[in-house]
Amino acid sequence: MRRILHLAAATLAAHLSYSITDGTRIGSYIGNIVQDLSEISLTSSSAIFQVVKGADVINVSPEGDLRVITEIDRENGQLCSKDDHTCLVDAEILYRKDKEFKLFYVDLEIVDINDNSPEFEKSLIELHLPENSAIGSTIRLPSAIDPDSSEFSIDRYQVSPAMFFEILPRQHANGKIIPQLVLKRPLDFEKRELHELELVAFDKGGLTGSMKINLLVDDVNDHSPIFEESSVSIELSESTAMGSVIYKLNASDGDRGRYGVISYSYDDVLTDALSRTIFAINSSTGDISVSSELNYEKQKKHVLYIEAFDGSESALMTVTINIFNVNDNPPEIDIKFGESSVEGSISEDAPVGSFVGFVSITDSDKDQKLNVSLVNDDGDFELENMSDSEGSNGYILKVAKPLDRERVHLYRIDLRAADNGSPPLTTTKTISIKVEDVNDNAPFFQRDMYHVNILENNNVGKSIVSLKATDFDEGQNAEIEYILGEESSFFSLERGTGDLIALQSLDAELNSRHVIRIIAVDRGSPSLKGETSVVINVLDENDNDPAFEQVEYDFSFPENTEEGETIGTVAAIDADKNSEVRYRLASNSVPFRISPQTGSITLQRSIDADIDNTKYEIMIIAEDIDGRSATASGTIIVNDINDNAPVLIWPNPDLDVIQVTLDRKVSEKVGTIKVRDRDQGANGEIIITQIKPRSGMFQINSAGEVFLASKLKRSNLGANPVLISISDGGSPPLQINSRVNIYVTEEETKMTPARVHALLPEFKRQSLSLRASTSQLAFFLVAIFTALVFVVFIVTFYVVVRRRSKSQRNFPPPPSSADLSRCNQIKNPHHYETPTRPPIAGKSFTASPRHSRVEFERVKWQVELTSANHPQCTIENSFNSDSGRDSASDASASATNEHAQIQQIALSSPKSTHSSLTSARPTFSTFMDESDQDSVHIVESEREIQKIWPSLEKNTPKNKPPIHPRSINTSMKK
Repeated sequence: MRRILHLAAATLAAHLSYSITDGTRIGSYIGNIVQDLSEISLTSSSAIFQVVKGADVINVSPEGDLRVITEIDRENGQLCSKDDHTCLVDAEILYRKDKEFKLFYVDLEIVDINDNSPEFEKSLIELHLPENSAIGSTIRLPSAIDPDSSEFSIDRYQVSPAMFFEILPRQHANGKIIPQLVLKRPLDFEKRELHELELVAFDKGGLTGSMKINLLVDDVNDHSPIFEESSVSIELSESTAMGSVIYKLNASDGDRGRYGVISYSYDDVLTDALSRTIFAINSSTGDISVSSELNYEKQKKHVLYIEAFDGSESALMTVTINIFNVNDNPPEIDIKFGESSVEGSISEDAPVGSFVGFVSITDSDKDQKLNVSLVNDDGDFELENMSDSEGSNGYILKVAKPLDRERVHLYRIDLRAADNGSPPLTTTKTISIKVEDVNDNAPFFQRDMYHVNILENNNVGKSIVSLKATDFDEGQNAEIEYILGEESSFFSLERGTGDLIALQSLDAELNSRHVIRIIAVDRGSPSLKGETSVVINVLDENDNDPAFEQVEYDFSFPENTEEGETIGTVAAIDADKNSEVRYRLASNSVPFRISPQTGSITLQRSIDADIDNTKYEIMIIAEDIDGRSATASGTIIVNDINDNAPVLIWPNPDLDVIQVTLDRKVSEKVGTIKVRDRDQGANGEIIITQIKPRSGMFQINSAGEVFLASKLKRSNLGANPVLISISDGGSPPLQINSRVNIYVTEEETKMTPARVHALLPEFKRQSLSLRASTSQLAFFLVAIFTALVFVVFIVTFYVVVRRRSKSQRNFPPPPSSADLSRCNQIKNPHHYETPTRPPIAGKSFTASPRHSRVEFERVKWQVELTSANHPQCTIENSFNSDSGRDSASDASASATNEHAQIQQIALSSPKSTHSSLTSARPTFSTFMDESDQDSVHIVESEREIQKIWPSLEKNTPKNKPPIHPRSINTSMKK
């Protein structure tokens, strides 16, 4: 209600008129109301424009700009009528300013442009015009459509080619132009049947549209038929055979098509009926043929009046046929079989000499002697002359041999009669003699035994097989009934048809073979019978699904199992005979494959229990050849092996320090050691043992928690290292040793990397003191063991020197310094250098262990170079201990030793490399580190290095290098 009052209070303002062209796009500018009306002011911020009518076409901005909001199409009928000459869109805009209201009318004219070409409804039309059409005849043609306004409407039409036709436009009352096709020249169907035209429409803007016209000229019958000859005379023998063509009519017509088709027929008024019967005319071809026997005695001359007709016009021709006489009267044969003169009959058990029929011979010619004989009777019948004189006209037809209806049931015998004319004329007449049946044949089957295959689970009541017996007799003697030899609960037999019916569904697994005796009995008197047997083989049908021996399978295997190893085997059985079960996995996303034939499940790729899944749920499908299937579930457990040593995460003995202040309370936790082991289960369980000191200020439990064990004193200030052992729960367990740096201070201070680095020497010094404080007994044991090793070494060295001295007698003298220099220049095929480190003198190769260790034992090995060019060059290698002692040179790794510095850099590098002199591949690729029974692998190529280092780096925390990777230091020995 309020809105209505507001509109009523609005003040009417002037009209605004704008124009835009057809096809204007959305967002196009129309005009500005404020600029076009002086009475509107936008000084107040409360002024608002609102389109209240025509909002689907235009909108107005707060500044008064009018813009198009829809695609403008004058011809679509939505904005204005197609018949409107001027297209106007009415809009109303409400102006509100405070309490002032004004309503403006906007007339928006859509100015048409020529954006539509003339268009015909069809691209091709077909027209017909008779060939006798008068010049000036017109045909109205379809008009083209142009949706543009009258300014750009259709202006004219043009047809091409214009030889026969032109366009006569006709103005309709509504102003539209209607094209009319006008005939300019006479048409002739016989010269040109089709005129292909194109009608082009032009609008007032120069655009065109076209349509194809196929104008067909209709033929007119303007020619009459003409015979080649108006009359003809023919001489014809009365013995001319029926069907013989005696003359061919030929007429022509100048027309084509249906008016040029000529048909031939008799003039029924002029031609007598007998002649029309004797001679036939083919209406299409004009062939005149003999259709019945000619007889000179009846009619000697025939005059035929024949008409040629093209549908409306005709022509007449006379054909005169003169018949000349021929001696053509052959003998005539007549036979009587009792009451029938067509077919005789005789019982098959009739005795020889029995009467069959009476044969008489006549001839219309006089004084003719006639003879008769039987043709193609196989001697079963004979003719007996009624008199002894030759030329008698009466004969008895009788049985000459015993008959058998089953051998010949119907005789077709030719009786041939001949006169004594010159040449003699003969007559042949075929007679039929039916042999009547006697029940002298028993029914019989084609086989003594039939074999029938049927699938089990057959439909009850359906026919399994239809047995047919044969009886050579006929009629009732050949009518057969079928009965079962024995009663059966499985089958029944249709008496009339011999269909064997299943009374129940058969099961190949219970009974796969049935034998049935079938008897066939005829209905003769007395009846005769025959029998056969039917063996029914019940074929196994795939009606059983495979069944697994177990619904669920559980398998397990260790994680180090190689690819292709068998994990387990599943088995399914199928109750069907000759069944073949094949196995497959429901998913290919698991690292297993199954043998389709054996059900053996094998590993498709190696699995690492520390990275991959350790439990896999699989679905196994067993299928037979027809797709019947069964499923079983399987659970495969990957058993973890202890192949990963614990890795210390925090604190790093070279990077981290636990700071403890004097005011910490006894039993208070001051830190937690973080360790990671990638193994699973017990192999991944971490046990932390405090080695030294075993008791004192700090106590570390097996979980790695560091507690304050006693009250701290000022005398405890400074470095207090604790040595620990970290092992897992594997069997055997893997273990690493490390150091926990605990620094006691009066008050907590920030541990910067520089300060930690400054404190590390003190921690290392005290750590060495803790290691040195072993028991006296252990010291003596080590001393004794060392002495024994030294003695063994001296003895071994002596033996080796003696053998080498002996062997050198057969070798060239030792190499000179130049030769040694060449040894130093030998290119190492196993060369590898770390890009981020300075190159090391000489050549190098790398050895890598499977596990990182903090503590190292001394290992020594020697390889002879086998290069033919350097027979005296060998390398001797030693494995560094944690103290940095090089057993080959007996030099300690200190800051003052240049080579030791390089060696220390290599030890701390993630990828250690050491100088060596080698010119050939070592004679072995691995050797055993007896200190921890762990094998060390010799890297033989850069590609192998790239394979090994990623596995080492996976066990290393991010942003931290691996802890003391094993290294092999090599030095040349001459």
